[in-house]
Amino acid sequence: MVSHFVGKAGVSAFIVLILLSITTTAGAAISLIKLRKTSSGSTLVTSITLNMPSSIPAGSICLAHISTSGDNYITGPAGWTFVRADINGHAGTQDLYWHLTGASEPASYNWDPGNANFASQVFFEGVIACYSGVNTVTPIDPGAPSGSGAVGTGTSITAPSIITQTPGDLLVAVFHVTENSWGEGVTISLPSSLRRRWSFTDADASFLAAVSGDRTQKAGGPTGGFTVTTTNGQSGDGLVAELIALQPANPPPAIPPAGTIISYLASTPSSSGLNTTANLTLEMPSPAAVPSGSICLAQLSILGNNSINTPTGWTRIREVNNSFQATQGLYWHLTSSTEPPTYTWTTASSTYYEALISCYYGVNRTTPVDPGASTGSASIANGSTITAPSITTVSSGDLVLGAFTVAENNWGEGVIINLPPSLTSRSAFSDSSAGFLASAVGDRVQTSAGATGSLTITTANGNSGDGLIAQQVALQVSSSSATPTPTPTATTPAPTPTPTPTPTPTPTPGGTISFAGSAQTASGGLATSTMSLAMPSGLAAGDICVAHIAMTGPRGLQVPAGWTRIREDVNGYQCTQGLYWHLTGSADPGIYAWSTADGSVSYFEAAIGCYAGVNKATPIDPGAPNGSGAVSVGTSGVTAPSITTQTGADLIIGVAMDSETSWGQGAVVNLAASSTVRWAAYDANADYLATVGGDRTLSGAGATGSLNVTTTNGQPSDGLIAQQVALQPGP
Repeated sequence: MVSHFVGKAGVSAFIVLILLSITTTAGAAISLIKLRKTSSGSTLVTSITLNMPSSIPAGSICLAHISTSGDNYITGPAGWTFVRADINGHAGTQDLYWHLTGASEPASYNWDPGNANFASQVFFEGVIACYSGVNTVTPIDPGAPSGSGAVGTGTSITAPSIITQTPGDLLVAVFHVTENSWGEGVTISLPSSLRRRWSFTDADASFLAAVSGDRTQKAGGPTGGFTVTTTNGQSGDGLVAELIALQPANPPPAIPPAGTIISYLASTPSSSGLNTTANLTLEMPSPAAVPSGSICLAQLSILGNNSINTPTGWTRIREVNNSFQATQGLYWHLTSSTEPPTYTWTTASSTYYEALISCYYGVNRTTPVDPGASTGSASIANGSTITAPSITTVSSGDLVLGAFTVAENNWGEGVIINLPPSLTSRSAFSDSSAGFLASAVGDRVQTSAGATGSLTITTANGNSGDGLIAQQVALQVSSSSATPTPTPTATTPAPTPTPTPTPTPTPTPGGTISFAGSAQTASGGLATSTMSLAMPSGLAAGDICVAHIAMTGPRGLQVPAGWTRIREDVNGYQCTQGLYWHLTGSADPGIYAWSTADGSVSYFEAAIGCYAGVNKATPIDPGAPNGSGAVSVGTSGVTAPSITTQTGADLIIGVAMDSETSWGQGAVVNLAASSTVRWAAYDANADYLATVGGDRTLSGAGATGSLNVTTTNGQPSDGLIAQQVALQPGP
């Protein structure tokens, strides 16, 4: 038996169980099979029994929706997984559970509305509705694993919008009313977008009315809220609304809407470090950041002339080698609803490697690479500069991507690649990430079809014997229509020797960054969907503030105006941590509010730390515009990877969190002694959380070193996240 707190005493209970049968037809839609209603009438009961519908095949998913007036301590039957609970004070409560059916199911299931000290007597209404075509492993869309819920009083309530990842989801909305007076005869009116599946009035169970509806959502993304109104209701009626998304077993591919602009979603770097290997494992970005139907591009740089085997699901665009010095490959992949955490390329012999998977939304999923230059362009050279030749596109709105590799002639040169200013940097590796290698990737949007222009990079700290590779490729937008007879693509010019200019020096720091103040906020023992962060006092206009937010659960966040997301890292279903920056004005508000994208509630701890002397135009060092992050589980700590800075005298901010396994562990998160702690919080500030943030100054440009974090009073199942980011001084 699995128990979840819902309350202590109740008048009535409402249970809805939804059985979801699975089919294996590719792209099959979720559809209703049958349903069966149950209710307690005017009799108070101490056990809630719902009968299963007959002839439900094994492998179906059952979703139990439990709604009560009052607050009851509900215990669910074995084999049921808790999804969410929403409590409207003493007026009403609803729970959701799911269950995978076996070859033999009992005729009924029982929920206990009481607790160990007393037996509650309740009224209830319930239904078991059976669907086919639902994912049996992850029936609830992982974009909103807990769905959404809302409580209120009166005659209208809205189930909040959620954000789904999978196309073809079935949205199921359920609503319940606890009547303020006996025999009101309340009925609930669904919005026209929902198909009514079942409904109850107080003729079925005293004091209760309930209804449910569903609809299919073709593409992943925001669902919008669903609002119901009641007839014959009163201002004191207690209302509860919930929304979940059931994801299909075999979803159709996502199709970005016409007119979509290609947008960058997320990227994840991978590298071999100082050990060679023949298995080149590339990490995929978090599924929370990359919906099904996105196009991901892998850039792979390896030392030496080595043949590369591409993993299933990836398409080779081009591979280029510079004699025996280096090889660079570009590959694309269409994401599905169930992506593995990593993909592995293999080589004939062990080597060093650096790689990046970057993902984009709005790319043509049938022909992602512009057909005017289906293999892009490439060049090779030796020295400290190289140019990726121009290509000619046939579609407007393409995303042009440049990828560059340097194979150092000598160990430990510390080469830094300076991207052209037209590109937004997505990665920048140095030889601290992989022996003898440096690499960089950047992109930009080209508004019109035609010549893209060449992309030229220079290097700092290089020498004339370094081997260079440059490529550019264009991803075409989903709504683009290529010219029926495209202009012939110009032949890629043969590489020509290029002069060796004076290496570009490391940018000179503009001054010293100083700490201006911080303010901390936490949720305490009350989970919430809105995180209101207080600004520190005494700030000057032009200061740069960094917000550090740690929360329970896998949450996407809506960022307030004026703040820019640096990175967000999600550790499974345990926790989320985000970093954001803001340039202060002359009259900043005292509070900024973040909110969960799906309206779900979390415990949170947060801090805003502010600094003077930071570059106002580009506060984050462009060598690592997203910083670095890492997740782990256990008591041995977590390490955020080293980043490579381009500017001297950067301030390195390190933050970390522990999501506790047990209530009241008293976990403490410890930064290395080299960092000055600026803020810290414990589970006395917010249930199940401990956090820390600090900073240190880096004397020169280059590798920062990893951020090593340890914990005290941790447990083996604690979820850990560590991040670091570099603020560069002002000019």
